[in-house]
Amino acid sequence: MECSNALYNTVRGDDQDLVTQQPSTSGSGRPQFKQGTPSDDELEHLAVKLGGAWKKLGRRLGIKDPKLEEICQSNEALSEKGYQMLRHWKGVNGSAATYQILGQALQTKLVNLRNLAEEFCYEKQQLEM
Repeated sequence: MECSNALYNTVRGDDQDLVTQQPSTSGSGRPQFKQGTPSDDELEHLAVKLGGAWKKLGRRLGIKDPKLEEICQSNEALSEKGYQMLRHWKGVNGSAATYQILGQALQTKLVNLRNLAEEFCYEKQQLEM
């Protein structure tokens, strides 16, 4: 099941869409998202920390429930389910599968994993200020 690229213009929240924004400037005092697309190695490390939130995150990233169920049934380990979901997201979206989209999805109300967004998706120098 493929996801429409149009879904990546917004990251779905629980009751509203979180519109994707450009990374904040360094002068704003807010942390900046990393540029580009996460590596498979980074996605695997994130998946280990996702735990049971992998399915909620997948939905926020626009992956349809039938694909999430397929991933769930095809993989026994929880971390592998999360990793395969993230790889699917990246494979479908290519260069549009950015740190920014992932970070915003991690921070939606339903997923609520800001700590992982900060660890994996933001520039480290900005967080230490």
